[in-house]
Amino acid sequence: ILRDMVQEEELQDLISTIKSGADRLTETINLILDLTHLESESQKLSLTDIPVPEAIASIVPTYVEAARKKNIVFVYEESLKKNVHVRGEIRILRQVFVHLLNNAAKYTMRGEFGIFVDETENEVICTVTDTGIGIRPEDYSLIFEEFRQVSEGLDRRFEGSGLGLHVTKRFVEMMGGKIWVESELGKGSKFFCSFPKSNVK
Repeated sequence: ILRDMVQEEELQDLISTIKSGADRLTETINLILDLTHLESESQKLSLTDIPVPEAIASIVPTYVEAARKKNIVFVYEESLKKNVHVRGEIRILRQVFVHLLNNAAKYTMRGEFGIFVDETENEVICTVTDTGIGIRPEDYSLIFEEFRQVSEGLDRRFEGSGLGLHVTKRFVEMMGGKIWVESELGKGSKFFCSFPKSNVK
């Protein structure tokens, strides 16, 4: 509302700062709520056969816009052509993609990030890639821990609670899947999630 009402450029910059801070706070609160539900084991899945492209398509506009603002590329088209299903809850699957794509967008300063879908006889494999800062092999397990980031301490360059990947891992495991990462420092990362395939035609 303020952005629409105020015309002065200096005030617009302040409004953007407020909005950015509010978005980060909202994201952190939502992650803490997700973590609380997971820890209390109160979160039960309502299992259905989920069309993976539908879960991806619902969040595409957010990342097209995020890429545009950073002058990078968001790649996803081929993922929407894969007619594959997994067994789980679409809200949970969507959150997995959101957390992984948020990280990919955050840590990519140039180049591209994207999401791809592949399948084997029994699994659906979703891959989120980026050309960002990359991760050292010795930090692969650390990034999935609570409140941990590769960039930590007073000199860290990126905002975040350190909860996103921990919650994502828990969500993936709730759906009977696995998550892992391959990365090269300075060149980018690939996060893989595999889920049992649902045999829906």
